[in-house]
This record gives sequence, C-alpha cells and structure tokens, in this order.
Amino acid sequence: MKVACNIDDADLQNKSWKVFDCFGGKTCLILKDKKGLRGFVNVCPHMGGPTAPHDTEDGRKVLKCQWHGAEFDIISGVAQTPPAPDGSGLRTISLT
Repeated sequence: MKVACNIDDADLQNKSWKVFDCFGGKTCLILKDKKGLRGFVNVCPHMGGPTAPHDTEDGRKVLKCQWHGAEFDIISGVAQTPPAPDGSGLRTISLT
C-alpha cells in the first residue's frame, strides 16, 4: 500500500526534521541533511514510543526513543541500543 501526502517543509528548513501524522494513528519522522531526505514510521519497536533526533555524549547523531531511551541509526533506522530488541529498527518510508 502506498500512501502519499504533502508536507510543509518549513520545519525541514529550520531544524532539519519534522514529525507529522501519517497513517493508522501513527506519526512519521522526516529528516533532511546533506545525504538527502529519509523517512521513518515514528514508533519504537520496544513499546511504541516516539523518537527524535539526539546528539549522544560521544558526538554521534541518533534517533532516540523518548520513552525508554533506545537509540537508532539516523540513516538506516536500525536499533543500536536496548531496550529495542536485537535486530529490530524503525520502519522506513519511501519519500519522493
């Protein structure tokens, strides 16, 4: 199933990311940087919490669950730390 939506990119211009309502009561997260646009369904696989971009103490940029602190690769969405289950990650969405 393909879902199409248009979003105002003002937030992408100002802070390089935007969360918006998408499908099934979920939110989506769009990121913009030098590598282009990326999108994820904004639901942590641990317990369904939302994520947001976060700078770690060692200088990495990750997506961090706002409920329990699991961290995800900001490019691929793959889980990097517990409590996200091993081998899990954020579901990617296709952007055009």
